[in-house]
Amino acid sequence: MIRTKFDTPAIKLHIREVLQLENIDGSWVYEDHELMLVVDLIWIQGSVVWMNEDKSMVALEDTGCEIAILNCNSIPGGSSWITKNQYIMVVGEIHRNPSGENTVHAIKMVSLSNRTVCEELWPLEIMELREVYKEMYSASNGEVSDGKGFGE
Repeated sequence: MIRTKFDTPAIKLHIREVLQLENIDGSWVYEDHELMLVVDLIWIQGSVVWMNEDKSMVALEDTGCEIAILNCNSIPGGSSWITKNQYIMVVGEIHRNPSGENTVHAIKMVSLSNRTVCEELWPLEIMELREVYKEMYSASNGEVSDGKGFGE
């Protein structure tokens, strides 16, 4: 069976972690001293701090770091609803722009501004998932995920 990027769940990361992803042999990899993940899709959340006129690109901020989100006007439902300071979630693919910075090519965006609990719980959600990822990584004897799961 041919594997696609949609066969695995999006990995939830802080923007600072997305900025640290490295492209190794065509795969995006997140690595620190306790964990190594191959990332097909990412899920990030943050506040819109800037957008261009047609809202095809926005800048999202989380924990003091910003990242450019591209393709916003091509997502289902379009981007006309996006406003500055709005808290949103983005699922997308990592790309590297010509200046060497990681960006996100949006596949799905949702406003979470009316759900303040989402913003409040986001750091805890990331922390809990890191523990799950570390446990899976440890159980796989340090093998990098092949996109199907750890050690499968």
